[in-house]
Amino acid sequence: MMRGFKTIAVCLTVLSFAVAGCFDLKSVSQVEEFRVLGVSADPPEIAPGDGLRMSVLWADPEGDGRPVSFAWIGCAGLLKAPMAFESCEMVLPPMTGTAEEGLDAIEIPYTPEDILEMIPDMDFLKVTFIVLMCAGGELPAADEYASIGEMEDISTLCEGGDGIAAYKTVTISEAEDPQRNPEIEHLLLDDVELLPDDKGGVGTMRCAEAKGCGAKAALSLRLTPESFQTYEVIEDGEPVTVEESLYVSWFVTDGDVEMSGVGSKTDDPLGPIENTWRPESPGTHTIYAVAHDSRGGSSWKTYTVEVLPPG
Repeated sequence: MMRGFKTIAVCLTVLSFAVAGCFDLKSVSQVEEFRVLGVSADPPEIAPGDGLRMSVLWADPEGDGRPVSFAWIGCAGLLKAPMAFESCEMVLPPMTGTAEEGLDAIEIPYTPEDILEMIPDMDFLKVTFIVLMCAGGELPAADEYASIGEMEDISTLCEGGDGIAAYKTVTISEAEDPQRNPEIEHLLLDDVELLPDDKGGVGTMRCAEAKGCGAKAALSLRLTPESFQTYEVIEDGEPVTVEESLYVSWFVTDGDVEMSGVGSKTDDPLGPIENTWRPESPGTHTIYAVAHDSRGGSSWKTYTVEVLPPG
């Protein structure tokens, strides 16, 4: 188990999933290979002395059950560019393990109550948690990460398999209304509520054509009332209240969704957030819905859908 923090500096990084113009939306939304779909800190903002839980949403649909190992590292220092860690100061000992051991999530039990006093003239600080994932290969042992700052591409630490590096930033502050992650309240498939995988749910829909599938399902998602927050920023020396933006990224293991990330188009920032899914073939498929806010908060739910042949 990771134990406390050392003296740390400010570090601001955000894991984002942007769709550039050169990407095909189907290739972004359809999960066909080993991928990270989200990284979450729960909660994303903590008070000194509090703990938190870090987790990563990942998929390896073509891996045929190959082993996946993880290494989590707590880091301070500005990451000058994605995967450039030369100024990254390690502040927590690495935790390593496998998916079977539950290392796609870790618990940080506490932070020092006087942690903000360690940083002069700062009323908050940020810590970056880096997760290294290795599918079908091997990561170094926990005591071999001392030179992480010298790595230009940390994903190369995976030997003999597919490596991915991702990261998420946590804020430590004494805010009266700390940031919360947006949470999914429910997801409807063609107006029928789906139960998420952690509730044992399996939804169904039917293909329309004998060749291919030829069916389109409507997705409609709402976020919980606690998901929307306002917060203050300083502009020209004056406090300004800002409304948080909320949106959802969609991923599927078969077919494609109309948009990989879509925000609410109604006056209600909590939704419904709507999309469409076109499966390509019968079978058991997964829908991943990842809720985000404009400050880097995130959470997700996964749903299993049995797509039936025409009948």
